[in-house]
Amino acid sequence: MDQDDTDAEAHWGAVLSRYGIEYVEDPVTHERIPTCHRVQLSSILSDVDYLTALENAPDTASRDLYEQEARRIAEIQKGILSIPSQEKPYDVFICYKETDDSGKRTKDSTLAQEIYYQLTNEGYKVFFSRITLEDKLGQ
Repeated sequence: MDQDDTDAEAHWGAVLSRYGIEYVEDPVTHERIPTCHRVQLSSILSDVDYLTALENAPDTASRDLYEQEARRIAEIQKGILSIPSQEKPYDVFICYKETDDSGKRTKDSTLAQEIYYQLTNEGYKVFFSRITLEDKLGQ
């Protein structure tokens, strides 16, 4: 079977996968926001698959969309990479599974939240994604 290295959508899909991009609907505006699940140190704008997607875009509209989305993702990426230098270190990081296979909140998530409140009340700086990241959609 022959491989088609000129399929722009395939290259764009590889970029989204490499950078862990998932589009999440903003509950207020219903806009689809790119959300990074993996951080890469190299910019998406220099990614070989991104550049190949641009080169092989079937039309101007597709190329413009790839460029627009990549710029959006690059800004999010830049923001994520700057966080450690601006953030005070956490004393505790709580890791847990938020939802089960049916999308319902897990018992672990509820227990983790109770632990979060207890540790916070005792003066610890606690990272608990459900609360710590609630205002950072897309980041």
